[in-house]
Amino acid sequence: MHRLLPLVTALACLLSATAPAAAQVRAVIGQPFGVGELTLVLPPAEAAATPADSLASAIGRSTFTLEGPAGRVLYPAFSEGLVRRLLGGARSEQTLTVAFLFRGTTPFDITISTPARQTVRVVPMHGRTALAHRRMLQQWWRGYHSMFRELGKRSAHPPLVETYLTTTLARRLGLNEPLVDRVSANLSDNPDRRALGLLLGTPAARMRVLEATALGQLPVTAATDQPLPAAVDWQLPALPAIDGDVDIEPMAMRVPAECFYVRFGQFSNYLWLSALLRDYGGEIGNMISARSFSSGLTQRIQDQLVLQEGVLTRLLGPQAIADFAIIGMDTFAGEGIAVGVVFEATGMLVGVDLARQRQEALEAGKAGGATLETVTIADKDVSFLATPDNRLRSFHVVDGNYHLVTNCRAIVERFLAVRDGQGSVGASGEFRYARSLMPRSRQDTIFAYVPSAFFRNVLGPRYQIELQRRWRAATDIDLIQLARLAANAEGVAGTTVGDLVSAELLPGRFAARPDQGRPVETESGWLDSLRGRRGVFTPVPDVPVEQVSAEERRWYEELAGHLAANWQRMDPVFAALKRTQLADAGAERITFDAMIAPMHEAKYKRLTTLLAEPSADRLAAPDGGIVLIDAALQGGERFPNVPPHRLLLGIQDRPPLAQSPAQDVLKLRQMLRTAPGYLGAWPKPGFLDMIPPAPWLPGDDEFLQLPLGLLRWQGNDFSLLGFDQDILSEVGPRLKFEPAEQPAQIRVHVGDLSKAAFRGWLNQMAYERARLASVNTVRLMSALTQQLRVPPDESRTAAQRLIDAEFICTLGGTYEIVQHGTSKLWRSTAWPATPDYAVPADYQSPILTWFRGLDAQLLQQSDRIVVQGQLDMTR
Repeated sequence: MHRLLPLVTALACLLSATAPAAAQVRAVIGQPFGVGELTLVLPPAEAAATPADSLASAIGRSTFTLEGPAGRVLYPAFSEGLVRRLLGGARSEQTLTVAFLFRGTTPFDITISTPARQTVRVVPMHGRTALAHRRMLQQWWRGYHSMFRELGKRSAHPPLVETYLTTTLARRLGLNEPLVDRVSANLSDNPDRRALGLLLGTPAARMRVLEATALGQLPVTAATDQPLPAAVDWQLPALPAIDGDVDIEPMAMRVPAECFYVRFGQFSNYLWLSALLRDYGGEIGNMISARSFSSGLTQRIQDQLVLQEGVLTRLLGPQAIADFAIIGMDTFAGEGIAVGVVFEATGMLVGVDLARQRQEALEAGKAGGATLETVTIADKDVSFLATPDNRLRSFHVVDGNYHLVTNCRAIVERFLAVRDGQGSVGASGEFRYARSLMPRSRQDTIFAYVPSAFFRNVLGPRYQIELQRRWRAATDIDLIQLARLAANAEGVAGTTVGDLVSAELLPGRFAARPDQGRPVETESGWLDSLRGRRGVFTPVPDVPVEQVSAEERRWYEELAGHLAANWQRMDPVFAALKRTQLADAGAERITFDAMIAPMHEAKYKRLTTLLAEPSADRLAAPDGGIVLIDAALQGGERFPNVPPHRLLLGIQDRPPLAQSPAQDVLKLRQMLRTAPGYLGAWPKPGFLDMIPPAPWLPGDDEFLQLPLGLLRWQGNDFSLLGFDQDILSEVGPRLKFEPAEQPAQIRVHVGDLSKAAFRGWLNQMAYERARLASVNTVRLMSALTQQLRVPPDESRTAAQRLIDAEFICTLGGTYEIVQHGTSKLWRSTAWPATPDYAVPADYQSPILTWFRGLDAQLLQQSDRIVVQGQLDMTR
């Protein structure tokens, strides 16, 4: 008891203080940093004002700042809470605690803004044991992670700042590896997911490279004395027999077999898609949920290729262009995609317009070193327009009626090599099979085809080893920019990479890469010495990979072994959509088909074994049903005891069951409680049996009580779960099946949500998601100020430079700096003036502006997966 008395006395003094803000501070000296902790009990007036402060309510601890002598006080972690008074009654006080690192042993002052400013004297003390310092360090580390988890909630931006700080500090301080790995955590150690990330070039795979580099875990050998490892010994797809001739368009005979192929046919089809993308900021994802930043990828590629939609082409496109397609060897748009455009011209207009655009781009780019020259490739004169940093990189070759514009020399070489059709997409048996299933006579608006050769090429040793190298090149540039900001915050030299390594802000032997490339700083920004500017790196096929390091060889051989044993072969994927004008002005119907065929079923068995036999009937939508999903499922490999059954999900067109607090609206449990819907099964409960029942409701023979407040209704071999008795009683007895036009395992019906009685519920969820995205953009800017001492008025520019994108407020506002107490903070003009986050009357979810209905189905057979449907939309 006597050991607790000093602590109780100190807390009593703290909690009974009557000063404007009672404060307690302790600081333990250590190396390389001491650890301090300041606790404030906020005065009643300030604590009472906090809930009414909309900015503080929005961004929470991002409003707080901690200042100290330059380079001495670093990396604060703020946390809030309530502490109950030990003396004088049961009243609670609002507290703010900030843990921080510091340098030196002499006393210093720190100033905290809450937003009121208070200065506190810190007198560092030697801990009685090294364990005391370590305990405080671990406590700070937990708070630091907690703060960054908040920053990461619902954020769309790449977690560069939080990943750099936590990995670098973990390495420097010998702490456990970071827990905030928000993106790469989604790409687990599951080898199939990891291989899929490498195939698609996902952000998660790239962030793993940044994290490993910052931790100093990547090999730094520069010896490339090994030959390229052997490619995967892939099996080839087994093609079924095709009856009769197959009509193959001439354009497909000019596309290299390892390229993806997106054919528009008429140029007007491309203009339709281009206009649709422009409506949503150039990114199709904005049609579902607005993004908080724009990387401008579409415009960046158009600028690099020097392909703008000129007035001449727009007016005369149908007469000047007989066929049009986009082709490419990969989809790695983040660092630099290998892509091209092929025109089949009907005359001279296309060539004239392209020549004009290239000459104009040359004149505009001369200050940046633009050059236009003629190079010889396969005995053909090719126009090459380029700048040293790859902002412009455009080959233009004419062969007969065909024009190719691409940023990749390898695509030019292959385009000219297949001019007689041999080795082209169109000459392959896979493509003939695809066209037998989706014939050219359908006159689709867009036809997209990705051959198995495309996947084999991307997963080959040249591509994968260069992909790892370019991710390392890109993240090296990211890390240098972040390390310089950290050097400025810590008050140490940071001009050169050597300075940053000496300060431990970059790992030892940083940027010692097998390819001998290195980051280079220029007046216009950072470049990689081998690949150019980040975002427009030289395409993978144009970067020579002749020798590899022993580590690279070992890594790829492990990958190849897994792919050969588990994936065995790659399958072609193709899809088509056709648009039809509807009677209502601006209304269109998009009919779509997508297939994997022929399919190697073993590769997908974890998923396909969950699908039961196709059903020849479908669940009839009950009266008032606006969303209905009907799936024929079984337990498969993971749940072998679950028998075949139909799993059903329905939503009725009625108001939500209850209103959700803004902070809870996106939580799954709250969504289920408020949605006017049900989950069902027939004729066996199937997966529903995984939810254990509770006793029957007292006095009710119809409903069974389940955990979380769920109710279960049973009748006519149907079993329904929901939170509303009325919905279950109304829908259950009326459920029935009706014949379907085609067999399928999964069927989806969604009505016009813009007229639904629960559209306000959809709007609330969309608004809260958009609000959090907007808030987290401000939190990112505030983190640069809090953690790296970037002045507030410079933090937006610094953050946009780091993520190589421009911030866009997802609520439609603009970001501005405002005075908040004694601090300057960012906010959006679209944020409400009070902490009331009610959905504004004029807000509408992006999807509700255009979506007018969907019917779709999925059928899995032994040799293919087919998705078909139609989507109604309005422009």
